Amino acid sequence: MFERIFVPLDGSVRAERALPIAARIARASHGKIILVCIVNHFILSTTASPVSPHQYMEEETWSIDDAEAYLQSLVDAPELRDLWTEKAVLFGPIAATLVNAAKTYQADLIVMCNHGHSGVTSKPLGSVAEKVVCRAVVPILMLREQGNLPVEPFADTGRPLQVLVALNGTSFSHAIFKPTAALAISLVGYASCILHLIRVTASKDIHAHAYQDEKKEAPEQSLSMTASDLLEDPFVDNKVAAGWATLEDCEVAEALTRIAAYTTIKDGTRTDTTCDVIAISSNELVGYQRLPPMSVTARVIDQSKLPIFFVYTPH
Repeated sequence: MFERIFVPLDGSVRAERALPIAARIARASHGKIILVCIVNHFILSTTASPVSPHQYMEEETWSIDDAEAYLQSLVDAPELRDLWTEKAVLFGPIAATLVNAAKTYQADLIVMCNHGHSGVTSKPLGSVAEKVVCRAVVPILMLREQGNLPVEPFADTGRPLQVLVALNGTSFSHAIFKPTAALAISLVGYASCILHLIRVTASKDIHAHAYQDEKKEAPEQSLSMTASDLLEDPFVDNKVAAGWATLEDCEVAEALTRIAAYTTIKDGTRTDTTCDVIAISSNELVGYQRLPPMSVTARVIDQSKLPIFFVYTPH
């Protein structure tokens, strides 16, 4: 599904953490990796059109040749040497330029790393990934600067890749299932993966446990049917299993991050459900220039170090 993988880079080790993930996905899908570098990233205008390279400020020391040489060094590295790649050196305000370039290059996935904090506390360049999440209609896998990468050899360890899929009862949140399954299949190789479909609803009554044997109500019936439909989809092969749960918690973001690192006890058996990735719809962010500080998405980013997969789904 992901045939054109867009990887923004700035010369930092932090940004290059996206490369092994992008390479794994590209190999699984026989796709192309598009390496992108914005030369004049100190320009903070609101226009999204390219500008002259002579306009960048004195603090910016990279030239076009520097950027080209840097990207070529990555193309020649063993990690990418056997993959189909393309290089792009661009000019403009960084977030807007990346979003427009993703459209121009017809990317169907962006893989990038952010700093450890959301827009409330991050420095200007650290919030670029979050600005891109708000504006892009392409799925984005946001890696965390100090978090783990989902690159474990799952086939060797026998542990499945586990993805928490956060739902809110809307049709567009349910539409993230297929892209999330595609990402999981790309990451695991010959191993298996489990999608945990989780719907948290705010309530005065706080239930601390993620998985509960309670009387089935409409949301639970909907999730059960959705999980069944997902597994019957011809696109989803036998590598994918799906489970579901609903719970009530007045702090939705806190509940999601807690569940992502959860170990449940059911019928006396301890089950490790620690997740490797969180998947969430980005539709709630449409119209914002950067993450609303108190949104569920911003708070999940603040509270979890897991990679987060954002999917925008048209209404």
